Amino acid sequence: MTQSLPSKQTETENKNSEDISKKDFADLSTTEMEKLMNKGIKQAKKRMHDKGISSVSSVNGQIYEELPDGTRKKRN
Repeated sequence: MTQSLPSKQTETENKNSEDISKKDFADLSTTEMEKLMNKGIKQAKKRMHDKGISSVSSVNGQIYEELPDGTRKKRN
């Protein structure tokens, strides 16, 4: 089994995430808050998909269901 090495971008994102997580929430900038929230959303979505549960999101006002296999369905 082969494993790819982390990219420089991934290493930088991880370091920035670690730096942000050490700050007090009140000291975070709006951009840092958004980064933390997006990271949490990605983690929650992955856990749901790992358990076979679909996730729902909105893109430009349109609602989509994303199945655990990555398939996206437009919802009405």
